[in-house]
Amino acid sequence: MKPAILSPEDKYFLKKRGTIESIGDILKNILLMEHTRHRSISGFFCHIYSTLASYTFYEKTPSALARECFS
Repeated sequence: MKPAILSPEDKYFLKKRGTIESIGDILKNILLMEHTRHRSISGFFCHIYSTLASYTFYEKTPSALARECFS
C-alpha cells in the first residue's frame, strides 16, 4: 500500500494518541463514566457532567493538548 499523506494536525494527534487513550481509560475505568442503565435523559447527562467534574479534581490527569502550535 502507498503511504497516506497526513496533514500536520493528523500527525500531531497521531503522536498524542497514547495520551488521548489514557484519558479515555481514566474516564471509563477509574471514574466509572461508562454506565448503560440510565432511567432518564436528565440522569444520563447528570452522570456525564459529574464524571467530567470529578476528572477535573483527579490528581493524575494527563494533558492531551499542549500549548504548542501544529507544526
